[in-house]
Amino acid sequence: MHIMLHPSGSCTTRCGYCFGPNTGPIMDDATFSAALDWMESLVQPMQSLEVTLHGGEPLLAGITWHRHALARMRARFGPRLRLAVQSNLWLLDDAFCDLFTEFDVTVGTSLDGPESINNAQRGTGYYAKTMRGIEAARRHDIDIGIICTFTPLSAARWRDVFDFFLRERLSFSVHGAIPTMGLCAPQPFALTADAYAKLVVEMFDYYLQHIRHIRVSTFDQFARGLTGSCAVCTFGPCLGHYLSISSDGSIYPCNRFVPHRAWQLGTVSDRPSVQDLSHSLSWQRLQDREKQIEQDCGDCAYITRCNGGCAYHALAVGTGLRDGYCQAYQRIFAYVMDKALAQIFSQENLAAVVNEGVSDRRGLLRNGELLQVMRGGPHPSSITAAAQEFDLGTGPPQGDHETRTRSVATVRMAPAAKSPAWRAKASPMSAIRALAGTSGSRTMPQCASPARKTSAPKSESMVIKTRSSRLAHSNRA
Repeated sequence: MHIMLHPSGSCTTRCGYCFGPNTGPIMDDATFSAALDWMESLVQPMQSLEVTLHGGEPLLAGITWHRHALARMRARFGPRLRLAVQSNLWLLDDAFCDLFTEFDVTVGTSLDGPESINNAQRGTGYYAKTMRGIEAARRHDIDIGIICTFTPLSAARWRDVFDFFLRERLSFSVHGAIPTMGLCAPQPFALTADAYAKLVVEMFDYYLQHIRHIRVSTFDQFARGLTGSCAVCTFGPCLGHYLSISSDGSIYPCNRFVPHRAWQLGTVSDRPSVQDLSHSLSWQRLQDREKQIEQDCGDCAYITRCNGGCAYHALAVGTGLRDGYCQAYQRIFAYVMDKALAQIFSQENLAAVVNEGVSDRRGLLRNGELLQVMRGGPHPSSITAAAQEFDLGTGPPQGDHETRTRSVATVRMAPAAKSPAWRAKASPMSAIRALAGTSGSRTMPQCASPARKTSAPKSESMVIKTRSSRLAHSNRA
């Protein structure tokens, strides 16, 4: 269960493509207490809960509000609670940094690249204030997860944006600016499906060239989605798994719906159960959409990967059914799949399979940086960082993914692996799953949140201390 909790409905910024809200009260103590009781009623005693402080701009509620709220939430839920905050960081200071460190709160922000591009989209002065917050976080050893929103302006300069984050050593996620639901005025910041697909496909190749030095979580999740483990809320049956509580205590299906009263599910003061919420008109409309998606998209090769995409986006573009980026997702998944298959059938990967044998966990995903991401191993950038930390140089350590050093001249490929006829027997998607040793069953992804500490799987040869960029799905801080 993932809850977006709004300490403040107001925001210090007016980003051009923001879906809101940017006005509203500070959550009072009575409302927070009711929200805390309601969250407890939703989860089982041993069930994990993730709470992201969002908004609006959450830090506007002040340090005292956050100290009180974080202490009460931690006391109520203990170690099963994961805490995050999504902020523009303008108000982040040493006191906030110390508090977030004390309560293990991961921090995310929004930044659209270098100053000229960012400020053209988010407003004059935004860049300097957010970078000041990032520097404050760095002084306290807090890693920041970045949401980068692309508009027609910045998509045309995507390489400048990417190089900026590479130079600043900031991992980021890629979001296309989408229309705001119910807004009749022209929306020049909205990125079309064709432009989004072109952006992702072109940038993905560039990412693979630099994957040892930066993490782009969006691209990683497109790759992981091929093996059934995508962790982006856009691609999951999110209804009931992600809920937002506005600063006045209203409950919504997700953060994007918060400004729209017609989509309110209930209020925390009434302590509704999930069953109670499911009786609301808003819930029923979203549930009907999910059922319709299963019927209309059942023959799509990617339905188990995207699940129809984002309901808000579908409603914003007027279809009410398919995500406005539906065709873009198909193109992107197909492109990433081609890249993955090229690595799977590379001489180096097949040599590693022959030399090491096939394992259930890794299937044939052995040698190749994209394959390593797909199978959930340590990210190549984490390996590089670890090598630098321990003065081992910038090249990747020796390991099962580094069989490039082995001779492949005398490798005898298994007939099934090298036969074009074998490759043609199954669809590319089912082939990927079979090679990875995974099933085609749907998985419930976790809603992305700000950068959080993770460790490599125990079965890997090296334990990497890092933070993953599971960023809150939003077009704003």
